[in-house]
Amino acid sequence: NAGSITSGFGTINNGSSTITTTGAVATGAITATSCDVAGGDVDNVQNLIHDLSASGTDIDFDEDQLQTYAMTGNVTFTSVNEATGKSKTIKITTDGSERTFSAFPDWKWVGTEPTVQAASKVGILTLTCFGTGDTDVIAAYAVEA
Repeated sequence: NAGSITSGFGTINNGSSTITTTGAVATGAITATSCDVAGGDVDNVQNLIHDLSASGTDIDFDEDQLQTYAMTGNVTFTSVNEATGKSKTIKITTDGSERTFSAFPDWKWVGTEPTVQAASKVGILTLTCFGTGDTDVIAAYAVEA
């Protein structure tokens, strides 16, 4: 078939993005949580997609990797669902007033932990998980001049 690959194990149809299995492999859906492809794991697919979404102060590592946050008041960030290999990049914008970062989780900072962001500025907060807890998150922050 044009647009399809067929083997003794089933058919991959590129046109409809479906995989049909036959024979020794059970028929069913392949989920995005993990699957084994030629001996290598495919994990954390959400971080490969790079969707952009709005964030709140509750940073969830299971949500989109690229996020935006409009800082219109002083803020305390929290984080959940840390796991090795997950990461976040958050574009933080401030309104017409200087805003205070009241508190962060127990992240480890590369550089100085920020305390404020000036009025009408854009900052970038990057977070990378090297484990499953707040203390396993490496954080870096930079703001436009």
